[in-house]
Amino acid sequence: MELSQCHQTIINLIESWKIQELCEQYFAAEFIWEVKGSSQLSKTYTSKQDYYKQALYRLQKHLQPKASIKLIHSYSCGNTLIVELEGNMTTLSGQQYNNQYCWVIKTQDNLITSITAYLDTLLLEKILSDEKNQ
Repeated sequence: MELSQCHQTIINLIESWKIQELCEQYFAAEFIWEVKGSSQLSKTYTSKQDYYKQALYRLQKHLQPKASIKLIHSYSCGNTLIVELEGNMTTLSGQQYNNQYCWVIKTQDNLITSITAYLDTLLLEKILSDEKNQ
C-alpha cells in the first residue's frame, strides 16, 4: 500500500528529527500525545504546547544537538500511521541514549490528531535522572 502524502511528510520530519516542526505545523488544534510507561514524561499531553514544553523540551535539553532517529518499519492504513523507530542520541555528558520506539499516529484532514508512543521508559528515566544528578 502506498503512503499518503500526509503520512510520508510525517515520516520525513520524524526521520530528520524535526519534531518541533512536526509539532508546530502538523499537530491539529485538538491534539493528544500519550507517552506510555512509567517515566517522568509518561502521561497524556492534551495540546502541542503542553507536549512541547513538558516533554520534548525537557528531553532535548539533556541531548546533544546531533540526535537522529531511524525508521525501521512503517505501516499506513487510512488515517492511521504506525512507525517503528530506533534512536541514536547522546546526552550532554556523553552517555548513549539509543531508545526504540513505536508510535501510533492518527491523522485527520492532513493533521495529526493523536500519537501514542511506546518506548523503553526505564532507559528514558535513567537519562533524565542521571543528568539531574550531575
